[in-house]
Amino acid sequence: MTGLLRRFESAAASARRTWWTVFGLLTFVYLATVRTDALTMSADPTAVPPSAWQVAHHGTPILPTSAWPFYNPWHLWLADGHAISNRMPGLVYLAALAYRIDPWAARSNQLPASIVAVLCTAAAMATLALVLRRLITPQAALVGALIAGCATATWANGGSQLFPHGPDQLLLMIALLGIAGSRFVPAGVAFALSVLVRPPLAVVAAISGLAATWQRRSLRPALIIGALTASGVGAYLLYTHHFWHGGIDAGYTGTSMPGATAGSDSGGFVAPFEDLSLGALRHFGVNLAGCFVSPGRGVLVGSPFLILLLCGLVPAWRAAPGWVRSAAVCALVYLAIVMKAGRFSGGVYFWSYRYPLESLALAAPLLALAWREWVRPVAWRRLAFRALVGVSVTWQAVGAVAFRGPYVDHPWTFDNLQGALTGSRALAGWLVLGLGLVVTAAACRLNSAAACRVNGEVPATDQAGRRCSTSPAPIA
Repeated sequence: MTGLLRRFESAAASARRTWWTVFGLLTFVYLATVRTDALTMSADPTAVPPSAWQVAHHGTPILPTSAWPFYNPWHLWLADGHAISNRMPGLVYLAALAYRIDPWAARSNQLPASIVAVLCTAAAMATLALVLRRLITPQAALVGALIAGCATATWANGGSQLFPHGPDQLLLMIALLGIAGSRFVPAGVAFALSVLVRPPLAVVAAISGLAATWQRRSLRPALIIGALTASGVGAYLLYTHHFWHGGIDAGYTGTSMPGATAGSDSGGFVAPFEDLSLGALRHFGVNLAGCFVSPGRGVLVGSPFLILLLCGLVPAWRAAPGWVRSAAVCALVYLAIVMKAGRFSGGVYFWSYRYPLESLALAAPLLALAWREWVRPVAWRRLAFRALVGVSVTWQAVGAVAFRGPYVDHPWTFDNLQGALTGSRALAGWLVLGLGLVVTAAACRLNSAAACRVNGEVPATDQAGRRCSTSPAPIA
């Protein structure tokens, strides 16, 4: 045990070692649960490879209609008998690198794109560790990044298939690290690239640049971040105009998704953002509630350790530097935009939640301070936090290992859990569930036993107020 602790301290000794340790561990975990079967994956990531392969081999995302996979609806028909993916250009060209490196992969092969997701997500969590080192101890930062990578849907979704969330998180962490260190050019470049993956992140860039300008009483941060982000927005609009023949959401308005036109002029999935009618506000409220507490898509259901951290936000806010506060504001604004413009469920054939992942990454520094200021000082809170982290990791592990669909879009039920424990990988799901709960209980028991030893002596109660099993029972 002593040798293990020494290795752990060595891994956290320098920023470089911390980054590579987190990256290596999470890459191993993500590769072990990577998704490659297109028929059991969400339509979103499987819509990337056809156009990415075309870019890698022919220099254009446009492909013949006959080459588009029959199982995926996320494409636009073009007038000349061709088709193109409606996924964001940042994802398409990022995946194209993988198909260029592996020229023997077929157009329908999901593995190169999924490996890109693995590497981007692992790198995002490793960069998060560097961000957290500015706020908590190096050892705690390393553990915090591993928790973010395994106890949230980052593992089951971003780390298993090419959703936009892994690249988003990586670029946001690079930007946040740049702002924290007053390096605004790298931050602006990261924001510009993030817009090509997730256009609403332009709002995050705007808030971050303005906040940095206000905090430093200098126009330089806003000008640099604003100019670079504007270049990303311009590149995105050029792509949509040239290839999609439309505006910012042309990828949705022109989609051929069957029956997707009900209720909106944006493919049925992007509600008019400016709609402030009673029905739209009611829909917004339902989205917010579902985002947090719905059984199938709720953040607090899939990652219950966040409940304890939310309780410590007030002392965390008091202790937070300006860049942490602005990142937390960005997290709230971005989540509100996504919940107003779409549906909280995020589609089908994936585990737990995914839309809040960018907001969780942005809020991670403030949540780390909540742990430092509110959870760590009190023994029972530390114990509860470890137990909830164990439950969260177990929940995400069940999804990453065992969930393969089908999943009907019923976010207010536990259909996804039922699917994981009764589907084709039910045995693996039950084994992971049982093992996770046993390991969590054992870890909490060991923590309780350690709390019962103070300077080598065994007191009557531990720090949480429970009677230690090795101490004499009180006389009635």
